[in-house]
Amino acid sequence: MRADQFQEAYERLGSCGMVAIEFGCSTALVSYHRSLLKRLPASFVDWMREIDHPDALRVLTQRQLRYASRMQDKAAQRRLLASLVQQA
Repeated sequence: MRADQFQEAYERLGSCGMVAIEFGCSTALVSYHRSLLKRLPASFVDWMREIDHPDALRVLTQRQLRYASRMQDKAAQRRLLASLVQQA
């Protein structure tokens, strides 16, 4: 998973900017992927890691995941993520 690659590079390099340079992307993209690992439930992140078929992950847009990761109400977050899993 790309977020895992960014996280490993972050631990080695120490900044999102350095990771972005290494991967040739923006620091915002690196920060976004790292925040998914920190803010989404571990069980959901594990489910995403196990997906083999890329079409299943296309349902999970950045906008949806960003919104879910920022939700303060964890019960509502779990309901939203469950609905996304059903769509995948």
